[in-house]
Amino acid sequence: MAAISKSGGDVDYFLEINQAPGESKDLQYPNTIHVSSWKWGERNSGDFGINGAGGSGKVSVDDLEVRFLASAATAPLISLCTTGKHFPTARLICRKNGASEPLTFLTIELSKCLISSYRIGGNTSMSHSNGNEVSGLEEVQSRPVEVVTINFQEFHIEYTPQNGDGGLAGGPKVFKYNRATNSVG
Repeated sequence: MAAISKSGGDVDYFLEINQAPGESKDLQYPNTIHVSSWKWGERNSGDFGINGAGGSGKVSVDDLEVRFLASAATAPLISLCTTGKHFPTARLICRKNGASEPLTFLTIELSKCLISSYRIGGNTSMSHSNGNEVSGLEEVQSRPVEVVTINFQEFHIEYTPQNGDGGLAGGPKVFKYNRATNSVG
């Protein structure tokens, strides 16, 4: 197997949107967007309060939020958000790098998607190049950071358990949900 380039961290995150290719040079996930952080969740308004029966309400699913450095995907993402154009899929890939072979342990695939928000911002930070001496202070300019949220109709999650050394520990655990029909599977 060919070597896989890594960010140097324990975990790499990639976002794959065919309509907005990124600049990842990773051999396993080329032309994806290298994600620095992401978050997603859902809430269920169940109620144990009245009679203790614990009836469940309808789930409220959040948009997937991803953060990454500005890249070749910037203009296509702005276009997708501005026009409201739908696209078939987006895929968030989470890969562990500590094992002898990198392991994709979590994949979140979204279907019938749109970019529901787009933000970009930047800052200039200061760093000391010679220890703590103020005379060594120099400006470090970083690329702007983009924050994108993706709305979707369906999601499919696949998680692969790992053992202590980072290898596989059983088959994948999967869950699929359609928000429009409120159905599992």
